[in-house]
Amino acid sequence: ESLSGTPLTMSARISALNIVGELLRKVGNLESKLASCREYVHEQTANRRGHAGGQGAASGQNSSSETHPTNGLYNKG
Repeated sequence: ESLSGTPLTMSARISALNIVGELLRKVGNLESKLASCREYVHEQTANRRGHAGGQGAASGQNSSSETHPTNGLYNKG
């Protein structure tokens, strides 16, 4: 039964299940994109540390182009 006390019709149940299924699929896709972005940021951070050789790493991280390497990914939506 629904919250109002009246039972849902079969078509209403099917519609609700379809909506929930679609939302779960979208959430899964967003989680996958987020994981990809995190991996990319992790790789970029590791690459910067490797190239810096321990010298000047802090100043290199303050560059605006290096601080936000994933901005392009978010804009592609």
